[in-house]
Amino acid sequence: MGGGYQMKTVRSKLLVLVSIPTFVVLAILVLYSTNLVRNIIYQERKLKQKHVVETAYSILEHFYRLAQQGMLTEQQAKDMAKEAIKTLRYEEVEYFWINDDRLPYPTMIMHPTNPALDGKVLDDPKYNCATLMETVSDGKVTKTDGKKNLFQAFVEVANADVNGGYVEYLWTKPLKGGGVTKELYPKLSFVKKFKPWGWIIGSGVYIDDIQQTFFSKMLTYLSITIPSFAVLVILMFFISSSISKPIRALAQRALEFGKGDLTVKFEAKGKDEVAQMAQALTQMADALRESMRTIDESSVQVNSSAQSLASTAEELSASSEELASQMEEVNRSAQNASASIQEVTSGIEEVAASAQNVSKAA
Repeated sequence: MGGGYQMKTVRSKLLVLVSIPTFVVLAILVLYSTNLVRNIIYQERKLKQKHVVETAYSILEHFYRLAQQGMLTEQQAKDMAKEAIKTLRYEEVEYFWINDDRLPYPTMIMHPTNPALDGKVLDDPKYNCATLMETVSDGKVTKTDGKKNLFQAFVEVANADVNGGYVEYLWTKPLKGGGVTKELYPKLSFVKKFKPWGWIIGSGVYIDDIQQTFFSKMLTYLSITIPSFAVLVILMFFISSSISKPIRALAQRALEFGKGDLTVKFEAKGKDEVAQMAQALTQMADALRESMRTIDESSVQVNSSAQSLASTAEELSASSEELASQMEEVNRSAQNASASIQEVTSGIEEVAASAQNVSKAA
């Protein structure tokens, strides 16, 4: 027995050879497309965060210039900048915060939705949730163990790149009726350092919807791909049947022909390889029939020659018998002659003996 399953029909081989690679290609395309969509959304979200923070950053630059021009004191400029940024909103609920650049743990300068944090050192263990840091200029990504202080990560990435950087972390979501969720959700923030005052300004958005969009797009693509693949399989079934059916018919006729039925005809429509195979089998069958006809004629001639040889052999046999009879007659005559010679010889010997006796007597 064989070591494994072997496909016996052309149709099954065609279905497997076409459907499996097609399925693999479609699966790769679906995964690639959905991942591409997710990456595009993620990059767009990053770029948007960068732009909104840079907009708020320009407010700091504005009040700083007023202080440099002597129109405001530095403290007045800082206070007015904080108030202006505190009121900023985008997408209705998103906001900006400001912390300083002290390490190991910075201090909150201004938080618009939780003013109780203002002036506090941000070293609470609940902030140990940063998972990734990325600088803007070189795109360098640094992954953490998920327990790095969030605001410490803001300072480090902002100090590493004057153009700012991104920090990913896990955070609770606010509930509509008040309070926050127990579950943690991925969030992305962009931060940039305003060096003259040593401030880090940033803003963040939740990015769990990107994963939801990824699965939604995957379901959409699968809802298109699976029916398309099913239609393709059905189409390949009919195509493979149209190919294998005439091949099976030729195989059956060849089997009958091999069993001795020389009247079988090999026929196939079209000009494809199957038709060419039928034509070749027809030529072979015609040649074999011609050979059989020649053999049949030769056998008739051989039979006639054999009968002629048999007749000649009978005639030779009769002649041989007659010759043998004549030889026996000659043999008998020779034997009679030999007996006569012996009698003559005996008479001569007697005469010679009588002559010797007569001589002795004289």
